[in-house]
Amino acid sequence: MNLFRSTLTEVVLPTAVGCIPSQLGMAKCGKLKASQWYVLFVYVIPLIVGDIFLSDIETINHTSNRGLIMDNIACLVQCTHIVNSRNLRPIHAKRFEDSYRKYNKTSKKIFADLSINPNHHYVLHIPEQLKLWGPLGEVAEFTGKRMIAKLCREMEETVLKRLVQMQRLEAETGFSDLIKDTNNSSKTKPKGRTVLVDNSMYNSVLAYVQDSMPDVHHHRRVPNPTHAYILQPDMLIRASCLCQQKIRVAVTAPNDCVCFKLQGKIGYGFIQDILTVTIPGREKLDLLRVEKVENMFCKDSKRGSQVFCYWLYQMKTVIGKIVPGELEIVLTSAVKSVAAYRQMPKGMYGLESGGVMIIPVNHLSVLEINLETMQPQTSVN
Repeated sequence: MNLFRSTLTEVVLPTAVGCIPSQLGMAKCGKLKASQWYVLFVYVIPLIVGDIFLSDIETINHTSNRGLIMDNIACLVQCTHIVNSRNLRPIHAKRFEDSYRKYNKTSKKIFADLSINPNHHYVLHIPEQLKLWGPLGEVAEFTGKRMIAKLCREMEETVLKRLVQMQRLEAETGFSDLIKDTNNSSKTKPKGRTVLVDNSMYNSVLAYVQDSMPDVHHHRRVPNPTHAYILQPDMLIRASCLCQQKIRVAVTAPNDCVCFKLQGKIGYGFIQDILTVTIPGREKLDLLRVEKVENMFCKDSKRGSQVFCYWLYQMKTVIGKIVPGELEIVLTSAVKSVAAYRQMPKGMYGLESGGVMIIPVNHLSVLEINLETMQPQTSVN
């Protein structure tokens, strides 16, 4: 447990995920909430468990006690992802059933005198529920209970009283003008500083913009055509921004690791700069300069055993290597999610430097992968 706690300090969780106690397992930390248990199993354990139970990823004996424990954890994590998914296909219900049966099978081998509880029996009905109802988050009672609890905590403010107050305010003269003023004041300009960027950054941004807008020209290459669109050399440098109005990203931890999709391919990287680019006559562009992460354990890499790669796939974990100096420009609209991550020690899993483990923060049942780097999708017995 001491090894787990010491490694826990290396795990970076985005603000949208929350956090868990650094002294996990000690009495002073108390009990975990349901949301913290979810974070622990989905985003923390997959980033740490390999340090504890794996010594050689090339030759894994999955029938050994450590191999059974890894198999047990990977199956449980996959079941958790499927249950919390917001988009399901019929195959996911079958995958849940297979993974949970394997979880039960390995549990009996790991733990002596294991007792069967009602929860274990209830979970066996989840595949049927997934087929009938789809994503269970849409029919779960937990969200409604949290809302009821929040309403109960409101001091002398019921929904009816709030409604009456709003009606009285709307009846007052000048209330509509007040609402307009509030809406206008809320539309603040993006924060940041305008900087005259260097030639290297300017040329890289210009090359990116010209891929989709060939009529945009360099500000120094004259003469330009009449009514030409000119990329301005002064750009707004920002510390953070919202992507798709819901994903907060930043140039510093914990929101600096992102999962993005370009031309149908999934990529990962760390944000180095957030730019707002001005082209007079065109809309402003919000761009990210991202330091790319190369997936080192895809099928084509021939690294690690098939068992190890399948465990990574089950736990939606990507092990990659940061490529220093290889920057890619990404529109903020291309960002799919932020990601939890852990910078790996030197030599871990054969990566001498720049190793990083990444778990995208989304509600998908499985890890999104590119076809040319597809990991094994059949269970390894």
